[in-house]
Amino acid sequence: MKRIFLVGSPRSGTTLLQSMIGCSPDIVTFKESHLFSRSFSVRHTALPAHRSPLGEVTRFFEENEIGINCLPPDLSASERLSREAVAAYFLEALDNAGSSSGKCAWLEKTPRHLLYTDLIEKAAAREGKDVHFIHLIRDGVSVAASMSNASQLWQKKHDAEAALKRWQKEIAITRSKCGNQNHTVAVYEDLLHEPTTTMTKLAKRLGLRLSREDLARRNEVLESIVRADESWKLDTAGQHVKPLDRTSKHISDEQREQLQSVIDYTDYHYLLEVAHSAMDEVMA
Repeated sequence: MKRIFLVGSPRSGTTLLQSMIGCSPDIVTFKESHLFSRSFSVRHTALPAHRSPLGEVTRFFEENEIGINCLPPDLSASERLSREAVAAYFLEALDNAGSSSGKCAWLEKTPRHLLYTDLIEKAAAREGKDVHFIHLIRDGVSVAASMSNASQLWQKKHDAEAALKRWQKEIAITRSKCGNQNHTVAVYEDLLHEPTTTMTKLAKRLGLRLSREDLARRNEVLESIVRADESWKLDTAGQHVKPLDRTSKHISDEQREQLQSVIDYTDYHYLLEVAHSAMDEVMA
């Protein structure tokens, strides 16, 4: 079973990429699970999971219409105290969900799981499993503008400056991982301007089949991964991928200039070079 996590800053285009990878006949993908982000504290890494692992997996299975007969056995009380044991339990649940579909690979997309890559890798190593991460990156000013607008519906709101600081921290995490073989960087802007070429390269890198004809299923996949309360994610629906840069609608010209004056593009530009170099090597 090939295990793939798609991570990145919120509003980086992860739903778009998920809908495209999900067109591969080799893979099954799901609605955002939030299994790790709902269960573990980022700051207090010594604390065990603060939600029932079985309860979280049951919720995930129900949201994705996966039979409860695929649920892994519940953990013991002592196992629930171990973050790695709970993380391994989530991986087992995802494996079961993937196997029930008859596919040889699964893709889980929750952007915030970027903060849990270390835990996921430790849990996978403990069970002798391989995991792969795709990090999707997007220009920081565009992300900040989109995040500040979208966060008005979130529990924690971000103004554009706070959103940019978040992007800055998260792009640094991606850079810290990009030297590892099981971490691949993809670029949002490439998906917009050269979707078929970009996806052909990425699929080859991941060892997945994906043809132009497969990509024609994108609307079908998109509808299957978007919840009823996430209708805005359907904005990318259509036969062709459409650039949707609404930065000027979300922030003023003055705010844009302010963000551009303080943003540090060092990590982002480095990752652009890494991403393009890796994809060129794939096709060599």
